[in-house]
Amino acid sequence: MSDEVTEHLQALFVGVAPERAQELEDFWKQYGPVVKVVSDDEHGDAPVMEAGAYRYLHFNHRMLRVIWLLSFSAWEGYVMIHNGATTGDLGDAAERFKAALQAAIAVSRASDPLSVKLPEGVPEPGPTDKLQLGSTARAAGEIAMFAAGWAFLHECKHLMHQQEGTSGGDDPKACRIEELSCDQFATRFLLERVSAYANANNVSEDKVLFKRQLGIYFALYAIAVIGRDNWGATDTHPAVQKRVDQVLAIMKDTGFNRGAAVVASASFAALQAVLKDVPSPLLTIAAQATAEQWSENSFADIGLGPQA
Repeated sequence: MSDEVTEHLQALFVGVAPERAQELEDFWKQYGPVVKVVSDDEHGDAPVMEAGAYRYLHFNHRMLRVIWLLSFSAWEGYVMIHNGATTGDLGDAAERFKAALQAAIAVSRASDPLSVKLPEGVPEPGPTDKLQLGSTARAAGEIAMFAAGWAFLHECKHLMHQQEGTSGGDDPKACRIEELSCDQFATRFLLERVSAYANANNVSEDKVLFKRQLGIYFALYAIAVIGRDNWGATDTHPAVQKRVDQVLAIMKDTGFNRGAAVVASASFAALQAVLKDVPSPLLTIAAQATAEQWSENSFADIGLGPQA
């Protein structure tokens, strides 16, 4: 079971950053992570994804299910706002947005997460290659993979800190610094060599950036929802807004993708209607839009529309 799960995780990493396959192989050889799926009640009724004891990458299916559902919620939030901005009618996306969000929260709390019925139109988490091209399921599912990949890369950096003796330990300030270091590692790992991948595969760099940055935005969306009881700094984590701000600064440094920013703005705007004062990238994106003088028709300009 462990070997099979490890193979799936290695495939996920290569899938979200193919140009770094050799580095990923070297990481596995050097740090020897052991991937372990823990039961959904082993840590209480909570989503789990963590690095521990210098070599273990722990997660439960509850966490992956929550990330999957929240990616659908974020995508439908975008569709809802897009519809409102372009037609004046939110359409059915409003209900789909709420249903996926509510299901994710229910899964995060349920003693048996599999007992929570997935909303209509949301498939079981898994490979997306058999889902219909252009469908919400295909779009949201693909972005969910990037969100999960970013989250696992974050945990890999924790493992590196532990083995290299740079972990925060019991010092709250050092722990918060370590968390930001892990966010930075995961973000740069996905974004810094996009041009190499695009050039090698003769694809648009903007399209590659769009998917990867949107996956990171959706991971931040998940962090905000999962941490909804306390968005401020703790003994182990910096404030969620500080994490969001750092990620956005890295995006600007590595190539800010307008399309991903527009979709994320809509996703978080929808979320703000449900979770007041939720940490978000909206202010940074608005400042970027002002500086670059984005048009009032930015939704149409990026060629994205509501999905079936």
